[in-house]
Amino acid sequence: QNLHLETPVRLFRRRIRDVPFLHLLRLVFHVYKTSYGNFFQFRSRKQKERRSIDMLLQNLYTYEVDSILLILWTRIHKLQPSYFVSPDQNNMIRKKRRIFKYKSQLTAISVNHCLIRSFGIHFGRYKNKSLIVFHGAQYFVKKWIHYILIFFRFHFHYPTELIQLHTSCVFFLGYISTIQSVSKDVQVETMMGYCNSISIEEKIYPKIPISLLVKLLEKEKFRDSTGHPVSKLAWAVLADDDILNRFVKIWNTFSLYHSASINQNGLRRLRYIPRLSC
Repeated sequence: QNLHLETPVRLFRRRIRDVPFLHLLRLVFHVYKTSYGNFFQFRSRKQKERRSIDMLLQNLYTYEVDSILLILWTRIHKLQPSYFVSPDQNNMIRKKRRIFKYKSQLTAISVNHCLIRSFGIHFGRYKNKSLIVFHGAQYFVKKWIHYILIFFRFHFHYPTELIQLHTSCVFFLGYISTIQSVSKDVQVETMMGYCNSISIEEKIYPKIPISLLVKLLEKEKFRDSTGHPVSKLAWAVLADDDILNRFVKIWNTFSLYHSASINQNGLRRLRYIPRLSC
């Protein structure tokens, strides 16, 4: 989809402060659009050049959006409070007393929000789709979703359509992104001495889509529809090059998933299917 005529002008407006130059740039883009539409609509070479220029401008505009999101993510990370970390049952009451000690005008509900206000924002983009993952207090998540929508609409004039996925796992870039709780034993130093506590954090990990890889093995004739490896007689009619090409394709797919996933044991079990098939 081609960009609107005013979109590249707004892109360069944030980099170039010269107003007359921006008006000249707007005129150049207008002539460029109209000339290509009237005189070069039947020339495939010119159409390819036009699509390449449109793609370049669209990539620059997307880069501008990603850069602003990166700045926001960096500021949020630096503004995370050092005291209000993820609490556990051992120090929940202690932190509530600490808050009321400073005579803050907080209700019981707002106290709970502040105690778990440290949250994370994860951003990923593939082609024309972006994935923004929030985890933390639901109150702050709704606030940030509303803020990002307004930010895209009025600051960037960027058409966005938000689809909320109310699930704990999302399929993205060939992986299943899951939220996993990680507990750590920590030692807290107080005025009375040391005490042991548990710190619980939530992190996003990529998970291997085992079902998709099993379907890939079935497509390459490594297994049948029931999940069992095919017999060795089925490979007797194939040429050596066909067998090697199938193995190369399967092992390249396995190697891409092996280094970044958390359920590598399932991938190791899948490796026995090609071994038993040959």
